[in-house]
Parts: sequence; structure tokens; C-alpha cells
Amino acid sequence: MSKPPRKIYNFKKAATQSIKETLEANSRDFFLNEPMNKSVNENWTTFKNYVLNTTEKYVPHHFSKGKQSHPWIDHSIVKQMRKRDKLYSAAKKTKSKRLWASYKKQRNNVTATLRQSYTHYMEEVLGPSLETSPKRFWSFIRSQRKDAVSIPTLISDGETCVSDLSKAEALNKQFSSVFTDENLSAIPNKGHSAFSSIQDLDIELQGVIKQLTQININKAGGPDSIPARILHDYATELAPMLHFIFRQSYATGTLPDDWRKAFVTGIYKKGVKSSPENYRPIV
Repeated sequence: MSKPPRKIYNFKKAATQSIKETLEANSRDFFLNEPMNKSVNENWTTFKNYVLNTTEKYVPHHFSKGKQSHPWIDHSIVKQMRKRDKLYSAAKKTKSKRLWASYKKQRNNVTATLRQSYTHYMEEVLGPSLETSPKRFWSFIRSQRKDAVSIPTLISDGETCVSDLSKAEALNKQFSSVFTDENLSAIPNKGHSAFSSIQDLDIELQGVIKQLTQININKAGGPDSIPARILHDYATELAPMLHFIFRQSYATGTLPDDWRKAFVTGIYKKGVKSSPENYRPIV
């Protein structure tokens, strides 16, 4: 099962000043539109659209390639590999001894160059990156895994689940079934507590800014698709809107729809791999 192309933002080439000015204007509009008369979900949706539209407009991006790429193979090596392949095709077609000799020489040169480039990458680039850029290091380690990481064919209610969608639905049904649906209308009365009551939570603007600036920018975004880098780098501009949404959510006891969603991965535990019951949900 191959992964779909993933959008990758190039924040090094982002129009930072334009982003800052746009988010400041968005924040002013947010409060001019009387958010106190709207629901938490409506206010969150407005905030999310502001952030996503600004990111899309001012941050260049590209999509990840479907097939695996090797970082030690640069453009010059690709050219040499293409030359090798052309010589092979010509030699095979003409059966010329001269072309076969040229092909073998080019093949050996490419092999030697690839080995040198790979060794240099491992020793001079990847090795030191464990401390300076752990994301690059572990991305390479994951790319070298040989074992299957996808969910195999599942059997749910007597039906065979082969497609990604049917597997996801089978696992979702299994994971949902093991959670208890609490009856909130019959909460038992435990009587007077021997402990003092917890004071009301006070969410302050500076506290929101602090939390945003502590976000790990190397972490992937959640179901809302908001990049962690945007929340971290533009905390001052975004905090007033989030501060209002957090306080409104706490006061009303409601959550935006996006906050109820999460990416869930099914991890195999033991037993028959085709049974959804043998997978554990990991968020």
C-alpha cells in the first residue's frame, strides 16, 4: 500500500512579513464580527480558514513523490545513470562490442560513484544529523525498513476487507465497540468531598502565547491540517483568537468538531492478523 502524495511547505521561502500582516488583519476582523454571538465551532472554523488560506497564499509548497528517493543521488549522478541506460539500450539493440564495452565502463563508473556518494552521505551528513536534525535521521531509518507496515487483509463480520477504506471502517468499528458509552444522566452522588474545590481555570493570553511558542515545529499537523510551524512562528498574531476560543470552549463546555478528531493507527498485538480484534488503536 503506497502512501498518497503529501503537501510539503517550504517555510524558508515564505513571505513572513505578508503572513504577519495578514494574520494581524484576520485577528481584527475576527473580533469585529462579534465572535461572542457565534458558536465555538463557528469561531474555530473561521480561525482555521484564516490560517490555512494565509499559509496557502504565502508559503510555497510541493507534493512528495510517490516513489522512494535516495538523498545521496544528486543531479550529476542521475545524468550519469541516464547515460548508462542509453548505452545499454544501444548496445542491446546493435549488439556492438564497442558499445558493450562503453556500457560496462559507464556502469562501473556509476557504481563506484554511487558507493562514494552513499558513504559520504552516511558519514558526513546523516551521522551528525542525529543531534542537529533528528527528523532527517529517523526519516532515513524508516525508509530502509524492509518489513510490511500496512494493514493486511481483514475479515470483519464474515466479509473480506481488501481496500484501504474497508480496512479503516472495520478497524473503526472494532475500536468504537470497546469504549464505554457513559450514561451522563445517572451520575452517582458521592456526597460531600473532604477536599477543597478546584478553583476555576483562568486562561490568560500570555499563557496561550507561551504554549504556542513551545510547539515542536517538526511534528506533523493533525486532522485540521494547520502546520505546527505557523502556530509556533506567528504565536503573537494567532494567540488573541485562540485565547477567545479556549475561554469560550471552557465556559460553554463544548468543543469544535476538529478537536474531537484524531489520526488513529491500528497496531498489531498478537493472534490472527486478519482479525480487527487483534489491533490496538494508537493516536
